[in-house]
Amino acid sequence: MYGLFIKYLEYMQEQHYPDSNILSHHHLALVEPRYDFVVVNEVQDLTNIQLQLILKSLHEPNHFILCGDSNLIVHPNFFFWSKLKSFFYRQEGHTGPTDLIRILNTNHRNSPEVTEVANRILKLKNAGFGSIDRESNYLVRSNAHNQGAVLLLADTETTGREFDRKTRQSTRHAIIVMHVDQKPAAKAHFQTPLIFSIQEAKGLEYDNVILYNFASDDANRFREITRGVGHDDLLGDELDYGRARDKSDKSLEIYKFHINALYVAVTRAIRHR
Repeated sequence: MYGLFIKYLEYMQEQHYPDSNILSHHHLALVEPRYDFVVVNEVQDLTNIQLQLILKSLHEPNHFILCGDSNLIVHPNFFFWSKLKSFFYRQEGHTGPTDLIRILNTNHRNSPEVTEVANRILKLKNAGFGSIDRESNYLVRSNAHNQGAVLLLADTETTGREFDRKTRQSTRHAIIVMHVDQKPAAKAHFQTPLIFSIQEAKGLEYDNVILYNFASDDANRFREITRGVGHDDLLGDELDYGRARDKSDKSLEIYKFHINALYVAVTRAIRHR
């Protein structure tokens, strides 16, 4: 494993690519307190050393808020809320309420129709893989007053021409694909510049979003994700809290990107998907 890491370092140096974790380690000794308060959004995309670097810039070590959602992870990492809490327990000199956690599950952006689909994805994930952690074990409540619609359409020439006509001059429509190497195929069908991979789309929002071949291009993965999940598993207004039946089953780590990517893509739409 060490030899593989050395090869990684050599490759990064040859390509002049930075590693944010290594840079964080190097800069940790250089950071001095300068801020009174810090709000960290999308904390699930940060590693502990990156977070430690940010918080070291505080005058008071407890003057911060962390915001995030484990269901939005579309970058490979090992984030868990439990590990984050353990990180703070281990910090020397850390005092104060370490369990002051507030779960905000009201959605003011997505239409009720989009929110319903997003919740079904969470139910599918929960039924197939169990709960990630208590902090992520909830469904979203829509408080948006805009009405929307969710459509599943076959990729026909007529449909493609109609969507191309609607999107080419519009700033309210976006096309999302799963992987960056799928963008050329989407560009062959749509003349809009608003074509994003899932990592690029994260944090964006549009009235109308088209998921282009999102599941069909990774059909085998999604078949495995839905294997054994029935209609009744997608009913109900709450998520059951429970670990996966087989604790040695690490399939969630394999399929987490795909199910999270679908959730992120769906929730980019304010009205229609």
